[in-house]
Formats: sequence, structure tokens, C-alpha cells
Amino acid sequence: MSDSPIGSIETCFQKISVWVRGSKVTILSELSRCTQTTQRKLDHFLGKLSFASSVVVPGRTFTRRLWDINKRFSRTKPYFRITLTGEARKDIRWWQLLIQHWNGKAFLLYNSSTSSADLGLYTDASGTLGWGAFYGKEQRWIQGSWTKEQEEESIGYKELYAVAMACSTWGHLWSQQRIVLHCENQSVVECLQSSSSKSPGMMSLLRALFFVCATHSFTITAKYVPGHLNSIADALSRFNLQAFQQLAPSAKQPPDTAIRLPLLD
Repeated sequence: MSDSPIGSIETCFQKISVWVRGSKVTILSELSRCTQTTQRKLDHFLGKLSFASSVVVPGRTFTRRLWDINKRFSRTKPYFRITLTGEARKDIRWWQLLIQHWNGKAFLLYNSSTSSADLGLYTDASGTLGWGAFYGKEQRWIQGSWTKEQEEESIGYKELYAVAMACSTWGHLWSQQRIVLHCENQSVVECLQSSSSKSPGMMSLLRALFFVCATHSFTITAKYVPGHLNSIADALSRFNLQAFQQLAPSAKQPPDTAIRLPLLD
């Protein structure tokens, strides 16, 4: 067996692969349907998830609520019945679906990060019209309108949706990269930096976004960038194609087909 870090990680993934493809995968299905479980079973489950999330980096977000629930109760009562909240069950469901789609390959990331400037990647959302994203390195772009349901969402949700759609469409091109996205919405920046949100709608988007990250083996965080530096994506979100073509004359035509986000909740 190799003593190198990569060899150790590959061995770790082989063990995870054996676990998720073996009989113990049934605990995921069981817990996702239950409103209660015992502390002993939850402890056992969290031990497995901690092992898995040590290398499936986006999955760390979806163990926090389970740990918070587990820490509330005494270790002297292993068969004490613990209530699983709806959000906790959604996190369990996230892992269940990931295992079904995961290809078993190691989640090895580059040491250095890749910024939006490196990729030429920018996203934007208009409060009333729609959203847009531009991938300058490949001169690709996507845009879309809001549904009636989305029109009622906050601007933070809409900005995060644009980010998630960019990742869903082009994430397969970013394998092993640590993406630092430039974003003009401070709440979205905080959401991506903390990997969490108090908003149920934004948390649902985060689950879908990090599912895409885990599937394609990359991570994403964000830093604030003023709106005037985001003029290309701003033109797309407002369907101002004349301005877009002036700002990005080499952009490919037609636009890419936006890849829909996975339905997890």
C-alpha cells in the first residue's frame, strides 16, 4: 500500500465505497423516513458520515444539524429516542441521493483556489426579470426568467439561484477546483462562506448546489464584488442582449442550455 497522501486518500475512498455499497446503506433510507431514532443509532450513523465527509468536502455542511441534535442529549442513555427535525431528515436524504449518484472517485482538490477572474465567471439576478451567468474562459452564457413562485423570493435567493445554475451547467468542467466566486450580494457571500442559511428556500438551493459540487468534485465559496464590475451578467439578467453583445462580442451563439438543478427536498 502506498504511504503517499494521495494513496491514503484513495484507500479511504475505497473504504467509503465499500460502506455505501454495502448493507449499511440501509440506515440512510431508514433514517430519512423516520421522525425519531435512538442516540446509539445516530452516533453510529454520524461516525460513518464523519468519515465520508472528511473527503467528500461539500458533505460536511449536511452533518452539522445532526451533530447539533446529538449533542443535546446525555451519552448515558444510548436508547433514548431522539426526534429528527425536517431539516435534519433533508440532510440525511442529501447523503442518500449522493450515494446513489456518486462515482466512487476520490475528491482530490488543487491546493490553490481558482477565482472568478481566472474563469471569467460572473452571475447576476434581476429582482423582476430573471437571471444570467457568463463563463468568460469558454465564452459561454446562460440566462432564464423567473417562475411565478420565484418572483416572490428574496433577491438573496435569486442571486444564489443564478450561482447554482452556473454550477449545474458548467460544474463538470471544474473538477478538483476550489472556486472563489465574485458576487455582489452580501447575503449570498455569507451564505456560501458559512455553507448555511436560515432561509428554507436558500437552504434548499444550497443542498442542490453542494450536491452538484460533490457530484463533479469541486468546491465553491464567494467574495464580495461591487455591481459595476459585474456588467456582463447584469445585462444577461435584464435580457439586454444588445449591451451583452457589446460587452462580450466573442460570446458563443446560441447560449448554452442551462442544466436544471437536482430536486432533493
